[in-house]
Parts: sequence; C-alpha cells; structure tokens
Amino acid sequence: MSATADAMIAFLKYKDIKHESYSIPHDYSHIKELIFYQNDKVLEKFLRQIPKNHKVICFTKSSAKAFKLHDTFKDSMFVCSPSGTASEKKYMNKEKVSKMLIDEKFDEQFIFSTSTLDNGINLKDKQIKYVVVDIMDVDVLIQCLGRKRIIDQSDKVTVIIKDTSNKMLNKLIRDCNRQIEPALYLQEHGASSYVQKYKKQSNRIIYDRPVNNEVGYDKAINDLMFFKEIYDKQFFEQVASEKNGYMNYIKTKLQQDVYTILDDTYEKADITDYLEAIIGKRLYKEEQTELIKKVDLRDGRGRQQKDVEQFNIYFQKNSLPYNINNDSKINKDRRRRLDNGDANPNYNKRYWILAKHIVFD
Repeated sequence: MSATADAMIAFLKYKDIKHESYSIPHDYSHIKELIFYQNDKVLEKFLRQIPKNHKVICFTKSSAKAFKLHDTFKDSMFVCSPSGTASEKKYMNKEKVSKMLIDEKFDEQFIFSTSTLDNGINLKDKQIKYVVVDIMDVDVLIQCLGRKRIIDQSDKVTVIIKDTSNKMLNKLIRDCNRQIEPALYLQEHGASSYVQKYKKQSNRIIYDRPVNNEVGYDKAINDLMFFKEIYDKQFFEQVASEKNGYMNYIKTKLQQDVYTILDDTYEKADITDYLEAIIGKRLYKEEQTELIKKVDLRDGRGRQQKDVEQFNIYFQKNSLPYNINNDSKINKDRRRRLDNGDANPNYNKRYWILAKHIVFD
C-alpha cells in the first residue's frame, strides 16, 4: 500500500529540487456504494447472488487467486500478464482478451484479473455494475477502479474492496523498519560494521557501489527508496492509528460518506437463520455450547462470552428480535418420560429457551 505520487513530491521538496506539480480533481460521484470485505468466502457468496445481467470486474493481487475464482465462476474470463512468470498464464484465452481490448467490453459475467488490466485499458459497458479490488497498493487500486469508464450520469458502479486490517498495517510497519534500521546503521557506523552486522540480511535500499580508482565495492543507500520506506512507514502508522483506519482512509480517498462491511451483513444473516431454527426449543448444555460457538460473542479482551444476559444485550444492540430465557425456577425439565414413552435423558436438567419478539413498525 503506497501513495507513490505524494511520496515523490515530498522527496523533491525534501531535496529542495525545483519542480512543477499539477493536481487534476477526481470525481467519484459515479460510485453507487462502497463496500469492504474481509473474508474471501464472503466475497464468493456475494458474487453468486449478483443478477446474471450485471457484470463484474474483479482485480486480485495474484494470478493464482484470479484463476481460482475463474475456475469457480464458469461464466468468466481470466486475465494475467502474458509475459509474466505465473504458471496460470497458460489458461488465459488470448483471443477473448484481444476481443475485449478491441470492443472495450466483454461477453462473460465476470472478469478475474491481476493488476495487469490496469495499464491503460478502458471498459465501456453500462452492464458493469461492480468493481472488486483485492490489491493493497492504493495507487494501483485507484488505477483498477478507473478501468471501468463512466458513460453518463446514470452509469453507476458498486465498489467492493478487500480490507487491510490494522494487524496487517502493523506488519507492514515492521517490514519498513527491517529496511530502515540497517540503512541508519550504515549511515552511522560505516560499511565494514554494516556488513559484519547484517551480512545475512538482504535490503532493498542498500546496494553495492563501485569504489572510484579501486578494486571492489562499497555499500551505499538509494536515497529515493530510503525516503520512500520512511514515508510509507509514517503513512501506515497514521492509517493504523485509528480503528478501521484503512477503510476510513479509502472512504475519504474515494469521497464517500459511508461504507458497509460485507462480512457483518452475511454474519448477521447466518446467525439469524440459525436462531430461527431453534426458536422455542429446549437448549440443554450441548445446545447451549453450540449457540455460544455460533454467535461467538467476545469482550474487548477477546474472551468468549457465555452469559445469557450478554447475549440478550447483543441481540438488542444488533436489532435482532430474540431473547433467551433461562429462569432457573421454570426452565428445568421435570418430564420423566418423553411423549413416545421413552425415559427422558434430560430429566431434571436446566435449559434455555430462545423466544422471538413480534416487531411492530
């Protein structure tokens, strides 16, 4: 994830290099809705529900992931770099890709592509209603969104983006530090000490430089790449400093007021289906454990909650019309025998009962 243009301008200013910069205003008014997702399976479930007359462009970070989706969704086209090293490139239908480039549209419902499709390609088709991007680099992400060309004011698109969690951002910060710290050590202690300390660690911003009038090489720092690592680290730290930092950053970048999280929608739907199936049933210890696992309610420290009161608060806060009754005086199975005459294995055991409220508008 990066902001390359911003970083380059900052570097020129840092080096006091004269330059001219021009800002072209972006218009994202064609975005109908901004959606984020976290789980790949949730995205697949969503894609299966898209109407057949709506088309989708999906960009992924790897050809392997793009091909896997192509293999899952039969009415699709797979695109990757024909000159790259990916083994999946042999599965690309070059004739279909060429036709798409000429027509600036495609016949299939889905395109699953790597970012190779972001390089100056235009797709003009009002049937393209969704653009999905699973690419972390912000600059590439923006380029991918631009492949769908807007025809007129009625041409709207739903943008769906893979979230980058704060946990992942912190990993990126650590990756930056692994590049920055050796460079700082080289600056302070010189090449000999650097080689001794970091001889087994590769570094993308330090390179071997021929020594003038001597045989051999010296260690040098690529100033631009060094600056970029520092810039990226500060950027990641800024984004990770707030909850849902990446989603909020992209929301602002795309000039949107709100966004939704696909996982929350499907999680709520799955839980509702489960709860509907157990309404009015006696939930003994085993069934209680299943409910606890299914809802998976956790506190701020990640501890799974098992208390009925906490579940009822959760239902209320999430507008779920359910309530668990576990009255110790009433909810005790007094039946010695079941309706069919068999001995009741749950005799004298306590149970919960899930009730559903009638919601009035």
